[in-house]
Amino acid sequence: VDPSKTRLASGGSSQFTETTCNLASSSLAREVSLLKQGWIIEEGPWYRLPGTGFNVKLQIDQLERDIQQGKKNGQSSAEVLEENFQRIEQDIQGFKTEYLCEGLLFPIVLDKEIIDGRQRIVAAMYGKKQPLSDFISPLERKGAVKKSIEDIEQFLATAPPGSIAVMTSPDGPSGFAGITYQDTQTYIFRVMEDGRPMGFGVRTDMLLVQNRHLLTALGKDIQMHENPQDEIVEIVANPIFIKCDQGQKGWTFEDVVDIIKFIKKSDFAYKNRSFDEIYQQLQNPQDLWTLDETTERLTNNLKAFFLDKLAKGDYSRQELEIALGITILKLARAIRGGKEQINSAGTERRHIKSTKTSDFTPYQNILTEVQGLPGCNGGGLMQESSVSIFMGTISPRFTNGSLTAEKTLNCRCPFCNKQVDAVITGGKITCPKCDKSAPYQC
Repeated sequence: VDPSKTRLASGGSSQFTETTCNLASSSLAREVSLLKQGWIIEEGPWYRLPGTGFNVKLQIDQLERDIQQGKKNGQSSAEVLEENFQRIEQDIQGFKTEYLCEGLLFPIVLDKEIIDGRQRIVAAMYGKKQPLSDFISPLERKGAVKKSIEDIEQFLATAPPGSIAVMTSPDGPSGFAGITYQDTQTYIFRVMEDGRPMGFGVRTDMLLVQNRHLLTALGKDIQMHENPQDEIVEIVANPIFIKCDQGQKGWTFEDVVDIIKFIKKSDFAYKNRSFDEIYQQLQNPQDLWTLDETTERLTNNLKAFFLDKLAKGDYSRQELEIALGITILKLARAIRGGKEQINSAGTERRHIKSTKTSDFTPYQNILTEVQGLPGCNGGGLMQESSVSIFMGTISPRFTNGSLTAEKTLNCRCPFCNKQVDAVITGGKITCPKCDKSAPYQC
């Protein structure tokens, strides 16, 4: 499945597609214009979706950085958007899967690519392909996650079809200041029959000891520690590699899920969510990363709006944020069944005031509902809450706490000379590319 291809962009339908997108763009533009002076929420502009798991501000921040960098390289804003919109599109798809559909199985879509003269495993869903390990912070689990993913990359690059790698990451301290993971995620990577790698993250509520038992069942005994945090790092630092013998079928994703289910001695993977959900999704995994018709239509409309505004050069940042925000709310309304009847008490925890009541009314209730979804009080790296979602690792994690003690700075690393979002925490600034750090004082 090629996530970059859409159903309408083939054969003789290009003119129809262009006309449809132009109409959608103008319709969205009219709606954005009407909403510009609409509702205000005390946590911030409503269209930034405060209190949800989708950070509109960070999305547009990244787009603006991409545009500025593109201008330095002689590219137009529209050319930059064409290259980078797939990242926004897949982040929307990820939000749909992980929040709105509250999934237990997360796709890790991978590919092989030669980078700097050697074979690397890259994340294939983004416009700019990057090695998988580059997405991992050296702070997570004292660097164990990043090191294990680097080892997994090396294994997948040369292993024969049917081979698998497994890394399990229990709940507990994440390594990031203020963030404690509230779920276990087990990452299963497989070399497919065509030689390309594929991966899935499986969410469960396995206990620490059950994570250790999983490693034992897969053939690796690890050292026990008196300190649970040290044991967590030990578990994460010991991925399993099983190479398939020539001519053999090898392991499947379901084989590993079977072992997890056996260790849990339960039909439930996560709280009251059944393992059957995971098995069913593994039967048709393309549905996890292929845009369904509604998501595709909404993201196509959003892209057409962005392209029109950037091409004309008459856009404001607010317009881009509103367009992105209402696209998410439209998707939420479609998936959640258009539930408009929310108890008025549900809006009292979010102090909303109206300047033009009728403008925002279609979105008020669905925003309130999305804010109240289990695990959706956080969102990226922001908001204090009892349960939130952290999206700074392989796949989103339910967490307790927030990253209030950690900041990022977009700068050029003096060690590797790469433009990066360096991590600032504990009086140090750390480069996510080369892992080098230096003292930092605000």
